[in-house]
Amino acid sequence: MNEVYAKNNIKRNAITTLHPSIKNYLLAETKKKFGMNLRPLPEKEYSSNISIEVYDNFTQIISHRYLQGILIENPDIADVMQQIFKLVWKTTEKAN
Repeated sequence: MNEVYAKNNIKRNAITTLHPSIKNYLLAETKKKFGMNLRPLPEKEYSSNISIEVYDNFTQIISHRYLQGILIENPDIADVMQQIFKLVWKTTEKAN
């Protein structure tokens, strides 16, 4: 999927768990290649198996452990989720 985003020049911001599995995504060349800005949080503070992706008019929540997801098509919910994301983004340190 990262290749699709890169091909279409889609930039993404993500807050994620600071886990060895994301080490390559923190490298400058990887972030540039895939148009990603990552802000990792310590695993003791944030260790979710849930992915929350927010777009202009919808939000999707995915449980990777249970392979379940929900799509909420509601611009008001998407807007509030974007606001919450921006608040957390401001409080995190920029990844190297």
